[in-house]
Amino acid sequence: MYINNFRYGEISRRNAGRFDNEFYQNGAFLFRNMVTNIEGGATRRPPIRKLIDSDVKRLIPFTISETLSYVIGLSNSKMRFYRYVLDEFSEIVAVEYPQKRTLTDIQIQELTYAQYYTRMYFAHQDIRPIMMDFDTASESATVSEVTILLNQDAKDKYWFTPSYITDKDGKELTSLEARILYQKTDGDTVKWYLDADFTEPYEYATAFPPVKGGSAYITGFEDYKDDDLLTGDTHYPAVVAVISDCLWFASTKAHPQTIWKSRILGSSQFIDGFEADSMHDFIQFQIVTTETTELVEDEELPKTELTTSTGDPVWEQESAEDMWFLPEKNANGDYTYQTRVYWKADSVNGEDWIWYLNPEDPEGSVYDEKTNGYPVRKPVMVYDFSNISQLTRTKVAIDYVATDSCATRNELATGRQDRIRFIKPSCGYIFVGTSTAEWRLPDNFSAVNNQIASPYTNYGSISVQPVILNGSMIFIQKSYILREFYLYQGYMANGDVTITNHDILKDGVREALPKNTPTPTIYFVMDDGTVRILVYDKENSIQSFARWDMEDRKIISEATIETSNRDIMLFLVTSDTESFIAYLDEAEAESFSDAGDVDYTSELLTPYLEIIDQRLGFGRFKKANQAYIRPYDTGFIYIGDDERQLNKTNYKLGNVDYRATIMGKTDRMYSMRIRSFEDEPMTILAFQLEGTA
Repeated sequence: MYINNFRYGEISRRNAGRFDNEFYQNGAFLFRNMVTNIEGGATRRPPIRKLIDSDVKRLIPFTISETLSYVIGLSNSKMRFYRYVLDEFSEIVAVEYPQKRTLTDIQIQELTYAQYYTRMYFAHQDIRPIMMDFDTASESATVSEVTILLNQDAKDKYWFTPSYITDKDGKELTSLEARILYQKTDGDTVKWYLDADFTEPYEYATAFPPVKGGSAYITGFEDYKDDDLLTGDTHYPAVVAVISDCLWFASTKAHPQTIWKSRILGSSQFIDGFEADSMHDFIQFQIVTTETTELVEDEELPKTELTTSTGDPVWEQESAEDMWFLPEKNANGDYTYQTRVYWKADSVNGEDWIWYLNPEDPEGSVYDEKTNGYPVRKPVMVYDFSNISQLTRTKVAIDYVATDSCATRNELATGRQDRIRFIKPSCGYIFVGTSTAEWRLPDNFSAVNNQIASPYTNYGSISVQPVILNGSMIFIQKSYILREFYLYQGYMANGDVTITNHDILKDGVREALPKNTPTPTIYFVMDDGTVRILVYDKENSIQSFARWDMEDRKIISEATIETSNRDIMLFLVTSDTESFIAYLDEAEAESFSDAGDVDYTSELLTPYLEIIDQRLGFGRFKKANQAYIRPYDTGFIYIGDDERQLNKTNYKLGNVDYRATIMGKTDRMYSMRIRSFEDEPMTILAFQLEGTA
């Protein structure tokens, strides 16, 4: 009997004796630096190639479109931006954190993030949330602290603070950073604060004075304050998400079970003279529209020419002399009138009817009528009250009356000191994972509409953010077992993704990230610096785990770059002497050595069966005794069993399929092990089970 499909990859030793399950016949007890082929068999993992040296401590994917894909690298003092274009990976810009803040390695690792088009939000319970806006035209970024419309007193104004960023060429660019600043006069000095309680001063008010945004006010006369969000060290959220154009915050130190949700984007009208960014608007308003009738302004009243009963105009007078106008034509050929006062005299130098611009100097200010023509008299304009409808107008006033401190604020009724770990939309719902349970919310959730969160399952999860793969949400529960929420025939379902693998993630997971092409795979960065992968394709019944390492180097973070052709997996690799960003070279087919000439080994250990013998006891016997292998290059491989020394083949196998056999007594109880030779590729095609032809 031949086994030529490793669709379950490495299975758990906790499942010893489960010979009734098919994964026992299609898996292995060790899958190191190997990967399951979706077509069948198992191949040595692709190499990891060095791209660029870097001092960052974490990588975050930042994909805007299939042609605009970036990676953000978080270091202790800066946020670095990398671009991958035409197989060239380079740093394009770096910006400091707001207020020159320094983040620790632990804070960087614990940051949660959420993307909204070209904007990214970062949250951590020790610092004020950070907002990053990216300009794709200049490839520059602005980083600032988040200010939300929540601590709202009556008639507070929006203000702006000018900030300066540097592009890739070192040129300073000016941007406006929207904030609500609170003004307080201390003697003759005006001071600015970030909160209404005047406890958090705006430190750069002297260097960058605030600029007023508008003159309109929010007419909320009730003093609604929410002192539980962004008002101090214990009120910073640990979780951030952007769902349906709304900003979500959750889990402060003081209120670990509470969720805050902004009003839906576009629900705010013009506030303070400009259209407010309602993503940062957490106040619930009642919008009151009032229509009133008022007289138009004097300059808007209709006018008409004042004439006598004979139709002759009555002319304006000044100093008992007539006021006249000089006719001119503009570029369109229309007459315009240039206002001047002319004085007339009967005779000057023997000429009659002469016009002067200055009566005190008639000789020097004679109007040349032969050149310019005669002045034209203009009739007097008076108000016209004949049509009363033109004298009034309807005025529409919109008032924003604060009715609640937050658009949506909800505290999960867990009945214990629980803590929110993540907020993730999937399968038409919004899931909130806590340390003890998972809650399911409607996709249009709003506490204002009396919607409540309801507990869905009671697994409890760790802080690693869930991943969306194959239309499912997959998260890690506290025992490091993968759980999955998915739709089955239109109904919600949940299950254990790791029925064959209850211990491969037990070393602790730092990050989890999916990659959809060419094969749906989840990459887990582990606390020990290794990587675990899960090739997971439910449609093709593939659920294969493997463990990867780089021997003397550690992988501490990962990110994906999406392109129109394929997804590229990036790793942040460190050792005692270096730190660099590398990529998974899935196109490589000949040399499988990692960057820096790391000589790692890849090996596959075949499974054994636990059987019940005639004495009703458990025993083991050797399951496989032959393997069909497709080597490359020299074709050397190592063959042995799981407890004996591995032996290299005596001659070069070349690029032909090879049948490897373990010879031994029939009572030996060891499993067959195959190991690659140096940096050469290797594919395991099939195993032959003992006692079969």
